Formats: sequence, structure tokens, C-alpha cells
Amino acid sequence: MKKNVFYFLTAVLLLFIQTHPFLPFGKNGIRPDLFFVLAVYLGISCRAINGALLCFLLGYILEIFSGANSGLYSTIYLSTFITIRALLKYFSFDTVAKIMALLCASLVVKFFIMLVSFCVIYDFSFALFRKIFLLESIYTFVLSPFVYQLLLKIDKHNKETPYFFGSKKNVSQA
Repeated sequence: MKKNVFYFLTAVLLLFIQTHPFLPFGKNGIRPDLFFVLAVYLGISCRAINGALLCFLLGYILEIFSGANSGLYSTIYLSTFITIRALLKYFSFDTVAKIMALLCASLVVKFFIMLVSFCVIYDFSFALFRKIFLLESIYTFVLSPFVYQLLLKIDKHNKETPYFFGSKKNVSQA
């Protein structure tokens, strides 16, 4: 429960940063997908049911605030989560460098899902799609180490403090 609350608060912070109108690198409305970074981390750190639910909710919340096609980001985040869960059987993602490599692989999954959605279904210009996706991926990749450091600190703090804001204190020691 405590871990989910911290992930929720982190998601609210990332949503604020992602949708902030005065981002210095948010040129022409192209923003980093910080929720995608969180979805990749959830694939590593959460159990299957909790992580899948949180990834779905992240996609749904992003669709509400961005006006994207219904189900697009939920599909992307859940597909990424499932791919990561399959990779966890063979690899360990315990350092930021390994997580960054996983992010690159996950961006490929996201690219193909969005390619089918925009260029095949909606007949969007591939050249424009490639430019937008490349810039968004670069912005996401540049900001992701900071997000991962924040998430690793949150996990470390959760492991060090067993209770949430003083609940279930051992009052016999007082």
C-alpha cells in the first residue's frame, strides 16, 4: 500500500512536469514521456497484477490529460510492462545503466505500436511521425536518469522505513 501511494505521488509529480507549458525543451508541443519511464520502472519493481493495473491507470490518466486516442497509451504501457516481465526471467535490471538499456528497448516497442496506430490506421505522414517520435524519445532518454534516481531513492526509503507515516508504531518502547 505504501509503495503504491509513493508511486501515485511520483506519477502526479511527473504529470505536472510533463504537462508544464514552460519546459525549455518542450518545443512545438513535443514533450518527454515521463509516464513511460515510470511504466518501465513499474515493470521491474512491481508484482504482475499491481504493476499491470498501475500501468493501465498511467495510460488512462495520460489519455485524459493529453487528449490522445482512447486506449493508445494504456496499450503501449501494458505492452511494455508485459515485455519487461518476460525479460525479467532472463535478465536482472538492478542498475541505472541496465534500466536505461531497457528503456531503449522499450522505446522500440512503443515505436512500433505508435507506428501502426498513426501511420497505418490513421494515415499519418511517416516523416513527421519519425521526427516527433525521435525528439520525444531523446527528451525522454535525457530526463529518465533523474526519474530513475528518484524512484530508486523512494524504493530504498520504503525498505528502510517499515511503516507508513508512523502507523503501527511499537509504543511499548516509549
